[in-house]
Amino acid sequence: LGNFVSNVVEDDARIWRLSEAHDTARMDRANWVSFDRRVCDKDGSLSFGTLQVQRLKEIESYIKAINLIFPLKQPGLILAMACLLIFFFLIAAELMDCFRFAEALITLPRLYSLRTIVVLNGQQISLVALSMWRLGFMLVLVAIRMAVAIILLIAGGWWLANTSQIPELVLNCAALGFVLDLDELFFKVCVPAYTRSLVGKLEALPLHKGRHFKLRATCKPVLMIIACVVFIHLLAVDIIRPMM
Repeated sequence: LGNFVSNVVEDDARIWRLSEAHDTARMDRANWVSFDRRVCDKDGSLSFGTLQVQRLKEIESYIKAINLIFPLKQPGLILAMACLLIFFFLIAAELMDCFRFAEALITLPRLYSLRTIVVLNGQQISLVALSMWRLGFMLVLVAIRMAVAIILLIAGGWWLANTSQIPELVLNCAALGFVLDLDELFFKVCVPAYTRSLVGKLEALPLHKGRHFKLRATCKPVLMIIACVVFIHLLAVDIIRPMM
C-alpha cells in the first residue's frame, strides 16, 4: 500500500473517520459495536472498510515487535535498512566496475590516433591500442552506464524506503537488483554467437599500476562506505523513521 505517513494517507483516514466510521447505518446492531471499533479490531467479517483494515495490519506488521530467539523491535525499520544496504552495494559494485573499465581504457596506449590494434595470442585476443574515436565512444557508453546506475540508486532507494509492506520489501529489492542484469540478458539474447565468442576470447584489460595505484585502490572502498552511510541515513531520517 506504500508509505502510510504521507499527507494523502492521513487526510484519507481523517475523512473516513469523520464520514463513515461512526455512521449508524454501518454499525453492528446485534452487538451494538460501531463500525469504527470493528475496523480497529481488524474484524475479518467486514464487507466495508477492508482497505482500512488492511492498512492497520500493514502498520502493525511494520512497527510491531516480533519474537524470534529474542524480541526484534521495529522489524520494518531493520528490514528496510538491510534492503537499502544490499541495494546500495549492488549499485556500488556496478559503479566500481565502470570506474575500473574507464581507467583501463584511458591507460591503453594510443600509438596511432585513428587505429585500433588487436593481437591474436593463440586462442586469446589482446587489445594493444585503441583509437581516439573508439575511446571516446566507449567512455560515452561508460558515462551512460554510470548515469543509469545513479538514477536507479536514487529512484530505487526512494521506492524501497516508501515500501511499508514487509513481504514487498525483499521482492522489490530483488527486482531492482535484476534491473542491473538486463544488459547481460540483452547481450546473451541479441548479440550473435560469433561476436560473443570473440568477446569471450578477449583478454582482460590491464590496469595501470602507477605510484598512486594503492592509494586509489584504498580510497574507492572507503568513499563507497561513506556514501553508503550517507545514503541510508538520509532515507532513514526522511522516510523510514517517520513511519515508526
